[in-house]
Amino acid sequence: MSSATLRTHNSHDKLPEHRRAILSIPNEAFFATVKGFLEENKSTWITVKGKSMIPFLDPGDHVLLQPFKGQKIPVGSILLAKIGSSYILHRMVNKKGNSIILAGDGNLSSCEIIPISTIWAIAHWKKNKDGHLQNLNEVRWRISGLIWYHLRPLRSLFQFFNTRFSIIEHQNLKQP
Repeated sequence: MSSATLRTHNSHDKLPEHRRAILSIPNEAFFATVKGFLEENKSTWITVKGKSMIPFLDPGDHVLLQPFKGQKIPVGSILLAKIGSSYILHRMVNKKGNSIILAGDGNLSSCEIIPISTIWAIAHWKKNKDGHLQNLNEVRWRISGLIWYHLRPLRSLFQFFNTRFSIIEHQNLKQP
């Protein structure tokens, strides 16, 4: 069973790390708790678990989510949404009518087209394993993410050739 880590953003954030509460719970209970905080208009820290947002978000990074209340979302923002029984933290790469197009920074081809009503939160801050804080909504970071998204065809081609040459090289090393 997968689990997630929850941290709430409050006045205790100034406490030393060893005095902060960290709780690991199953994903369904975790996201029910996150949704509760967001519905109470509370910002909430979560820990990134997957690899779909590499290189901009790594597993173990902490992300501060702020509730989505229907405000305008700049393209390039990172959003938390629920799609069916899945929860995703991906970048908004476009908007079409009442739908948002999301893509993981580490994904080379897939996108999610979701109704705006499935968005729970906007990611505002990232804290990496070294404790470095980064404002995810600075224009330069949103633009960097969008450039990375639009480089997907070249990234895919690079991966193809890199894989091909690695296989050929590996086969040549096996031959006497």
